[in-house]
Amino acid sequence: MWSFLTSNPQVEETMQKQRHDKFKEVIKNAKPTIRVSRPQSHRVMNNSKKKQIKEDREMQIFKENQILLKKMMNIDSKPSGIHSFRTSSAKLTGRSHSRTQQQFKIFQENQRILRKLQSTSSHYSITKLEEENRYREYLKTNIRKKHKRNFSKTEKPPMGNDLIGQILRRRKERLERTQEIV
Repeated sequence: MWSFLTSNPQVEETMQKQRHDKFKEVIKNAKPTIRVSRPQSHRVMNNSKKKQIKEDREMQIFKENQILLKKMMNIDSKPSGIHSFRTSSAKLTGRSHSRTQQQFKIFQENQRILRKLQSTSSHYSITKLEEENRYREYLKTNIRKKHKRNFSKTEKPPMGNDLIGQILRRRKERLERTQEIV
């Protein structure tokens, strides 16, 4: 740049314009490090191999489901083992005959126990358990108040003090009745 010193401003201007044009040409012909041209095809291509693998997997699952369905149908169409004890017991002899009879008796006993369990009702009263739980919560809050403890953020003080009052009145009445009897 220092070698092109001129005294004429017009010459200076033309030389600067030439340098600028040369610079533009160099920039225009420079190869970019990043590819900026348009892609030859779309970026998102249909991946046929992935589709084929997915279809093969779906077909395999479908075949396995069909096989399982056939097996289940065969199991459903066969008579149950319970009835076969009665029919096959006449054919069997010796130990196998007595063994099948024992298995059938065990099955009948299990069925009887199952029916008995299903028909029995609970001995515990849900309402009574809820009342006792509320009373325990009431006592817990009183203990905390006495010791000046606060509730945690997750724990809220129990509601329904009128129910607790009823419970306390009932207990007081019971105590008075027992004292009158004695």
